[in-house]
Parts: sequence; C-alpha cells; structure tokens
Amino acid sequence: MFCLSVFFICLKISSPKTQDTDTAKHQRKLSGPVSWPMKLRKYGSGYAVTLGYQVNSINAPKFTVPDQFVLKECPKGVPLRFEDLKGIRDHLWRLPIHPQVFRTYPQAINVSDTVNRLLQGRPIEEAPINNVVFRYSVVSKSVCHPDHPASQDYDVVVVVKSGVTNFQRRENFRRIYRTKSADWGRLHLGQRIGIVFSVGLRVSEQNILHRGGRTFRLNPDRESANEILQRLEEELVNNDDLIVGEYEDNYFNLTMKMQYSYIWVATFCQRNRPIVLFLDDDGPFSDRDLAKALYKLSPEKKAYLFHGIMVLQGRVYRYDKRGFDKWGVSKSEVPWPEYPPYPFGVYVLMSYSNVQRLALGMLFTKFYHIDDTWLGLTAARMSMHFRNIHLLISKARLLRTRQEGYGPIDWQWSV
Repeated sequence: MFCLSVFFICLKISSPKTQDTDTAKHQRKLSGPVSWPMKLRKYGSGYAVTLGYQVNSINAPKFTVPDQFVLKECPKGVPLRFEDLKGIRDHLWRLPIHPQVFRTYPQAINVSDTVNRLLQGRPIEEAPINNVVFRYSVVSKSVCHPDHPASQDYDVVVVVKSGVTNFQRRENFRRIYRTKSADWGRLHLGQRIGIVFSVGLRVSEQNILHRGGRTFRLNPDRESANEILQRLEEELVNNDDLIVGEYEDNYFNLTMKMQYSYIWVATFCQRNRPIVLFLDDDGPFSDRDLAKALYKLSPEKKAYLFHGIMVLQGRVYRYDKRGFDKWGVSKSEVPWPEYPPYPFGVYVLMSYSNVQRLALGMLFTKFYHIDDTWLGLTAARMSMHFRNIHLLISKARLLRTRQEGYGPIDWQWSV
C-alpha cells in the first residue's frame, strides 16, 4: 500500500518535463534552406561519404526518465540515466515501456533537433557517437550514380540487403526483374523501379565470436575470404547493380549494413529523391502491386511514407534463452525487456526525406547487432512513428506467390 501511495504522489509531483516537444510536427517543417551534410568524394575506384559538422557545446543536456515511468513498484521520484537502467532486472519494469525511456539510449541527446541542425548547416551540441565516414569500393552506375544523369531517373529505388556470399539469391532476383519491373512500371503506371544489392566484404578469416557466454560461427560458408572475393569480382564483371561497402559482412554486422544502405540512398539519390523500398534477399517482392499502391497515392501522401510490417512490444531476448542465442542482447546493450515498435526488415517502404532523417539519426544511436529493432529504436528516439504496410498493400500482395527459383517464403515475419 505504501509503494502504491508513493507511486501516485510521485506521478503527481514529478511528471517529466516535455523534452523535444512536438517533434513529429516540426521534424519535416524546417525553417530556412535544407542541405545534405554528408560530403561525397572519390575514393580509389569508389567513393567515400563523410559527415561535415561543427560542435558548439561540450555540455549538451542529456535525457533522463523519471523512475515512476520505469519501475512497476516503489518508485522514488528520481530521474534515471541509461547507466541506471542497466541495473534494473527485466521483471521489475513497467510494461509497456514508456517512450521517454528510449531517449536515454546513447547518445542521450535531442536527436531530432540535432538532425534539423545538420540539415540546416548549423552547429550541433555533441559529436556523433558512431563512425561518420563511409567507404564504398563499388557503387552501381545504373542507379543513383553521381556521374550518370540517366541513373537518377527512378521513381522507386529498391535496396536489397544481401549477404555477400548469397550469390544465388541475387541471381534469382535478377532473373525475375531484369526484363520486367522497370519496363512494366514505366509503361503502365509511370513508375520506374531501380534495384540494387547492398553488400559488405568478407576479409577476415576469423570465424568464431564469443558473446554472452555463447560461441557463434560468423561465416557458415566453407569458402575462404579470397574465394569469396574472387566470386564477387566475377559477379561485378557481369552486373552493375551492387553497392559494396567496406565493412565485414556477417550476421553481427547487419546494423552496419543497414546504415551503409541508408547513407547510400540519402547521399547518392539526392537528385531524384525516390521512394525507397528496403528488402531482405530471401523473398521477391511484387513489383506490380507496389506500383499500383503508389499510383493511388497523392504526392503529399508519398512524401510521408513510413511503412513496414510492424512488431509491437517485441520481446528482448537474453543469452539465457536457449534457441534464441543470436537474437540475444545484454543488459548493457538493451536494458529494457521490450523493444519500441519496429518493422521487419523484409519490407520497409519510406519516402526519401524520411530515409535522410533516419540516416542522420543513426549516427547518434549506439550500435547493437539486431538491425530491425535498432531501426525502430532510432525512429522512436526521433518521434518518428512507423505505420503498418498493410494500410497500403495487403499481406498476400507484398511478395510474389510464384517463387521462380526461390524456396518457400518464410511467412513467420507476418504474424
């Protein structure tokens, strides 16, 4: 009874101050000119992209969250930092997780305001926590290339996040779409669709990673790094649809792959500002139904696209949950027991301006390896709210029902 009384007293007298108020309303309505702050330069035979910024503060205010928004029982009305949240056991948390909790995640600054400052060329309060240099050893000349104007003539750009060793999956995609998607869309509905594959490199021969008392094999394939590189070079000779980032391509670097993909779109596709569809490489999408759905939308609605197959109150797995080891995270990585809403990576559709904002927000959101949930966390920290893709396209029409070289679709993501 005492705990309950304390809780209501604290709730009454210690309601949190609104931090980053009305973010959703002003995040796209910037006053003054907007310019992309990532600078593009030649890098060998490829390109490097670097964030340009200035810092005007060394004591940026950091978000905290009142403990009554965190604890189920006996809050004391004190503000909690991210470091404090790590020590709270999962069963003690209030559910669902309060959105203000996610703003304490490193960096615990006003990310939305920081992104606005970058887009307006104004100084920011704190340097990014993540790397700000992105090197691409290969970029497609057919889609969003800075030196080829015709490559910018796309209404939709599809970015397929692919493991570097998934050679057959990429070939299956090419066989399905090479003579169909762009021509059909342009002819019937005014939608020209370009497709690229986002991959990293396999450089390290190290195949073992120890995390959370578990041992993981990084590279299940038996090919050496040199053999994989040789096959990739052969693929590049015959295809002009690869975006190759200079990072180690394995499961525990999927977040890096996601960031490289978003930075590429935001930097290389500025001229045409296309609608963007992000896919995984294990299921072909229905190009016809995508074109039909977009054809029905007004320009205003297209500008606000931010849709995916949503997961609400997704469970956070720890390393003691057998069978879920590769999805496990420690309390130091993710202290709370439920993720913010996030979209499955198999199908994420958004406007170019939203890709830009997320690409910059990612620079200020500390990495962990589960990319889908990290995307949801980045969006939540910026008060950007995903909508369900089924408002635009039904489940049955997202992916092709005829696999044409693929195995059965794994539909577990749609549950």
